Amino acid sequence: MREGYVRGTLPRTPTARQVDVLAAFAAAGGNAVESRRETPMSPTRHHGCVGIPHDGHSELRRPMETTPFSFGRHLIVALAIGVLAPFTLWAWPFAIATGIVIGTADVEKAHGQTAPRSTKLVRVAAVTGGVLAMFVAGAFVGGIVGFFVAALADFSERMAADASPTDRNLARILLFVGGALGWIVSAALGFQLYVRFAA
Repeated sequence: MREGYVRGTLPRTPTARQVDVLAAFAAAGGNAVESRRETPMSPTRHHGCVGIPHDGHSELRRPMETTPFSFGRHLIVALAIGVLAPFTLWAWPFAIATGIVIGTADVEKAHGQTAPRSTKLVRVAAVTGGVLAMFVAGAFVGGIVGFFVAALADFSERMAADASPTDRNLARILLFVGGALGWIVSAALGFQLYVRFAA
């Protein structure tokens, strides 16, 4: 027995939880097991996750699952960039980078995310610089073709919107690899044709 209290009685200012437990105990005829079942439970926390009890168990909120990486689709985009890369001269790397920046902004907008003002300014400067670099490296005509490469890179970025960060980086690397291989193959074929006609 504590000072001022008798065991089995409520304190002077009972809490809502104590009142619920006592009411359920009385309604169950003194059966502690039945009273525990009838007592309303409060939301529980488990390892930092909030859950709503259901039938004596708590349902924990599961984290958002990422979608599997579609290697085949990104490979097709990379091959398309490889076909266009030779027609851009040296503009294709800048076109891919520009498309990735634009695609990242589109993905954040689709997910309801708002980038800081500083990030927006950096992206505007990156896109502006990328477009200028495309025209310079592509001798203007190659820069125009580079817009198609940028559109493909943007499409690849949006296609990997729900993938894991590792898979998204893999998709970006695949784009650059496709562009480089396309340019190398085109240069090798051109060199062979030059040697054949020169001979």
